Amino acid sequence: MLTYAAPDDLMDGWLDEEPEEAEATRLIRAASILVRKATRCDIYEVDPAGLPVDLDILHAMRDATCAHASMWLRAGIDPDAGTAGRTVAIKSQTADGGSVTYADGPQIGEIAASLRALSSQALDILRNAGLASTRPSTW
Repeated sequence: MLTYAAPDDLMDGWLDEEPEEAEATRLIRAASILVRKATRCDIYEVDPAGLPVDLDILHAMRDATCAHASMWLRAGIDPDAGTAGRTVAIKSQTADGGSVTYADGPQIGEIAASLRALSSQALDILRNAGLASTRPSTW
């Protein structure tokens, strides 16, 4: 499977704190799938491994992957767990009344959307590089 970034790339301006390497690898793998999905109609030359030869395209794919992976990390979204893996935090609770108030966080719909398509920032990175077209190019 193609991955467009490495765990060290996440620390290159995308995150303030370094994630565990295993977590970074999982996030990059999942985000790379979405980058590949967004660019499947694009035409560009690839090397034998399937990565773009043009460095501008390769860097755009790397940056889009990092943008989406860092968004998941900041939002506490685990792409492998899907919507079932969301963490629900308790904002307040009372003992006698039995009341519990949950803290705001990503809603199930937002989580599901982030698992199906790239964030707007990641998509903008690709489109600014001439990628993420919605139909095949013709020559």
